[in-house]
Formats: sequence, C-alpha cells, structure tokens
Amino acid sequence: MALYVTLAKYTQQGRQSINGVPERFQNARSLVESKGGKIIALYGLLGEWDLMAIMEAPDEKTAMGISMAIGKQGNISAQTMTAVSEEDFANLARNA
Repeated sequence: MALYVTLAKYTQQGRQSINGVPERFQNARSLVESKGGKIIALYGLLGEWDLMAIMEAPDEKTAMGISMAIGKQGNISAQTMTAVSEEDFANLARNA
C-alpha cells in the first residue's frame, strides 16, 4: 500500500470544538479503514501545523477521497503528501 503524510491546521470551527478531538480521531480511523487503509500514527504538533497523520491507503485516489471526506467536516485544513520508505528513496537516488 502507498504511504501518505498529512499535515493539518485547525480551523476556527476546529479550535472551538477542540474537546471533540478524541471522537474525531476515532472517526478518522474508522473512515480510513472503511476505505481499505490504515492510520499508522497521529501526532499533535507545536508550531505551524497542529496535527500530523501517517496513513496507508491503496492508491492516490483513495487517499484523496479520504482527505476530502475529512476536510469537508470543516475542522481542519490539510496538506497530504505521498511518502516513500527510506529503502525505496535510497534506491531511487542510487538509480537517478
């Protein structure tokens, strides 16, 4: 499965309903799993971004759909990026 990293910031709505974060994390996990993916890790961050998620998904279209479904709830704005493993990255670099 492909690996994705999402960086997110809370919207005003998300900050105002911050107490709902535990339930939203669980809902996100359920959504990802229902699409055939898996959340590897979720982290709260200090600095420019508020959250980071590392997720596996079957493909880019699935990852994009998951991001859209979570984003339309209005609690975060996010940027999702494809990630490759250290080994794959090293092999790509070696063969560049």
